[in-house]
Amino acid sequence: MEGSENEHDHSPWADAQEKTIDWTRYPHKVRQSAWIDFIKTYPFEKTYLGPMSRWPDELRRLAVQIMSSPAPRMVYWGSDQAILYNEAASALLGSKHPTFALGNRFIDVWGPEIHDKHMKMIRAAINRGQVAEAKEMEAVLERNGFIEETYWDVVLQPCTGPEGHMVAVLNTYQESTSHVFQNQRRKLIDKVQAIIPAVDNFPDLWTSLATEMRSNHDAAYSLIYTAVNQPVESGHAHAIERVDTFQLELQITSGVASQTFETIVHAGERFHRPSLGPVFAEARRTQQVVVLQDRYDSLPPELALLIPDRGFVTTACVLPITSVSGQQIAFIVLGMNPRRIFNDESRVFISHMGDLISKAAALISLPEEQRRDQEKYEQINFALSQKLQIIALKAEKNEETFTRMAQDAPFGMYMFDCDGNPKYVNDAYLSLIGLERDVFEQAASRGLAWSDTIYEEDIELATQIWARLKDSKTPQTFEYRVKIPPTKAGEQPGIRALETISFPEVDESGRIITIQGWLMDVSPRKRLEALMAQRLEDALETRRASENFIDMVSHEMRNPLSAILQLADGILGSLDTAPSQNPVTLPADTINMMVDAAQTITLCAQHQKCIVDDILTLSKLDSSLLVITPDRVHPPTLIEKSLKMYDAELARADIQAKLVVEQSYLDAKLNYCMLDPSRVLQVIINLLTNGIKFTRDCPIRKLTVYLSAFEKPPIGGQRRVTFIEPRPRQSSLSTSPEWGPGGEVYIQFAVQDTGKGLTEDEMKLLWQRFSQANPKTYKQYGGSGLGLFISRELTELQGGQIGVHSEAGVGSIFMFYIKARRCVDEPKSRQTSFSAPTVTSPVILPHTASAARRANVSEGSVHTLSSSTSVIPPKDIHILIVEDNAINQRVMSQQLRKLGCIVHTADHGQDCLDFLNTTVFTPNSDNVPLSIILMDLEMPVMDGLTCVRWIREYEATGQVSSHVPVIAITANARSEQINIAMEAGMDTVVTKPFRIPDLVPRMQSLLAEYRAR
Repeated sequence: MEGSENEHDHSPWADAQEKTIDWTRYPHKVRQSAWIDFIKTYPFEKTYLGPMSRWPDELRRLAVQIMSSPAPRMVYWGSDQAILYNEAASALLGSKHPTFALGNRFIDVWGPEIHDKHMKMIRAAINRGQVAEAKEMEAVLERNGFIEETYWDVVLQPCTGPEGHMVAVLNTYQESTSHVFQNQRRKLIDKVQAIIPAVDNFPDLWTSLATEMRSNHDAAYSLIYTAVNQPVESGHAHAIERVDTFQLELQITSGVASQTFETIVHAGERFHRPSLGPVFAEARRTQQVVVLQDRYDSLPPELALLIPDRGFVTTACVLPITSVSGQQIAFIVLGMNPRRIFNDESRVFISHMGDLISKAAALISLPEEQRRDQEKYEQINFALSQKLQIIALKAEKNEETFTRMAQDAPFGMYMFDCDGNPKYVNDAYLSLIGLERDVFEQAASRGLAWSDTIYEEDIELATQIWARLKDSKTPQTFEYRVKIPPTKAGEQPGIRALETISFPEVDESGRIITIQGWLMDVSPRKRLEALMAQRLEDALETRRASENFIDMVSHEMRNPLSAILQLADGILGSLDTAPSQNPVTLPADTINMMVDAAQTITLCAQHQKCIVDDILTLSKLDSSLLVITPDRVHPPTLIEKSLKMYDAELARADIQAKLVVEQSYLDAKLNYCMLDPSRVLQVIINLLTNGIKFTRDCPIRKLTVYLSAFEKPPIGGQRRVTFIEPRPRQSSLSTSPEWGPGGEVYIQFAVQDTGKGLTEDEMKLLWQRFSQANPKTYKQYGGSGLGLFISRELTELQGGQIGVHSEAGVGSIFMFYIKARRCVDEPKSRQTSFSAPTVTSPVILPHTASAARRANVSEGSVHTLSSSTSVIPPKDIHILIVEDNAINQRVMSQQLRKLGCIVHTADHGQDCLDFLNTTVFTPNSDNVPLSIILMDLEMPVMDGLTCVRWIREYEATGQVSSHVPVIAITANARSEQINIAMEAGMDTVVTKPFRIPDLVPRMQSLLAEYRAR
């Protein structure tokens, strides 16, 4: 009993009876915090609570209770509901604390609206005899140096007096801001994820994203800029980091009017910061989310908008969106909510949003088969990502809340001390690393428990991340693999891919208390990413194989076509030879038959060449590689050039052709304009080919080309032509700097024939790939069915439309227009002999052979000799033909020798260099005359590109005394291949098939150019 009494004397209850803790009753006997000292001296006698000395016992108990709590607590006392609160709750009151809040009535502090809501909750609590709860109540507080949007869970608990009546209400607050933000972000990601399978083009994607962004609580506004043209990166090592200027166009906005921002942005690093231009350039270069903040002076002024009821935007994020092939598609600018802290959680969320949108863009740009697989992958990945959302980057200090969350978490949660000893891991964590709890605890006693489970190749990485986590004291995210024990005897251990997000908990002094984090299984995602990468590689490989096959077919067809054309020219030339020079006399019928046969051979060869050209064009269109290159062009001369190309065929078919320059063109006062002559000429040639083909066997044979111009896009209806609806294009190509500053103008061309015409059913088949109006006409007229399809594509690519009107038995008229720009400066040297007459009627120009020679189509597009330059006769031209194809070599040599040229031959590049050492270009040689080299590109022993590089090297080192003119003769007709040849050192390039009468003027022009220097 005596021992029991001593034990009782030293119990906590005995100490509590001896020690006073009621500082309201004995203010001078109780030592408390600075906040309690503040409360004890506060003049409550001037408030509704009255002096503290007269407080009832119930109020004293509530005051002592709430002041000792670290969580926000408030007491509403009496019928006046006078407020008493602790230090943690003072932050909720902001500037109202203490003068306008402490001891004052609830209705005066919060206002009637909030007061009425609280009264309803209190009445409900009294009626039920239970507490009243409110989840996720919004409160705008001034903390952390700015006005912040917060959310709280509120519990209202009635408090009774001695008689059992309610005397006060105890209000308990629990902050739920992080939970609310996570739910809002998850809902937005769900909406964005739902967009992906629902759209199949970029305009719909941008519109859907802008719609969903309106519910984005993290962003006050969003902007979507799309790329107008691609930047070109330098190929030199010292310029790898440079990104040239490119243009961006504002497509759509959300949360703010589009007039607030520039419609066109020129992005490039040469602009002054801060502005949108260099920001887009940086995002393009790094392909990472760019965060702009005013505290670092990186936020462009145009993004720091004043948001009503929120304040000025202080942080913005730029998300780069690229296609599968690496082309820049768009940039998304998010102006972040001024009332939310931009932290690591925000950064992870924005990054996740960027990944989702980039994957949506990849889906749109992938072929259909890969797209279906990608959609399936996205659905599975999204289902996993919902479970793998980051719940928080800092664990709740409240142990009860943390435990409740950890019990049901679908992912691993852990807490280690600074030495790696586990303080807490949940069951999901142990399941992911494949260890039972007892085994894990045994491993922990020997060191880092998780190190034994890591795959050998990833141990070094895990060790480095652990060290970095402790050194930098910042969150770290990384992926690694763990070894999974086999579930059955004889099985090999498995491997599981995991992703962990670790962050240190640091005390006030900066010392790490614990290292906490989340662990997630990303094995399914990794498998799907590998599958998707393989699918993408297969698609790219298929496209490369297709391009290689088309190049091979084009090359192999052009080589024999060149010989065919030249042989046919040779036959025609022999038959035209004067009888005195031709000892063999043939009957007139035989000569006519041979001429007709040679002309037919030429026609068939030209037809084959058109098919090869169409296939190459179609290949570029399918790969989005066709480039529109503007140049100064005189449109009437361009049409005359196209008619000149058909002189012989028009004469054989006895077709009358003419050009009509209409009044609208004269009124536009248009001389030169900026357009792509080769692409426009390609469309005109396709239409002329069709017109000649279907007119040559008709009783009336006329072909008319109309030229007109307009300030606005034509709407159709002229000559009863209806334009077909164009396909959607991302942006206009005529806005790039190379088009010049001139105003926009729309040039319209029309080709009318008196041929057989088309029925309504036949016109429905036009404009389709490999389709003809009537398949039965193929045997009679030929054709691949590609011409009109390509014409439509080329027209729409140049910002125009194409259409047709036709009547069976009467004829057809095909009409198209393209967007061009006026030439602002037109030097006198560029003026042509065609000028707009002063009469008000249209100008009709009958087509003659001389009309086509009035002027060049565009500068540099046709080689001509000026009158002041003497033409070198063929007999003075010494030519070296470097060609491995024996037939082409022999035929070309014969045709050139027939014209009087002196011809030498070589089978490959090495033979060429050996022969060059014997010519007048090499000192101390045999001085064999040599004027020019015609060089094939693909040859054995040494190819043409290597050979010409050696020749230019010899010129630079003095082994060759002067410049050697070299013309590339090649069947490689792609523009990229031609550019490679020019960069290697060729003076010019002639593509097969070609005719000798067209080649000789090119040689004479080149020789005259170098002779004049």
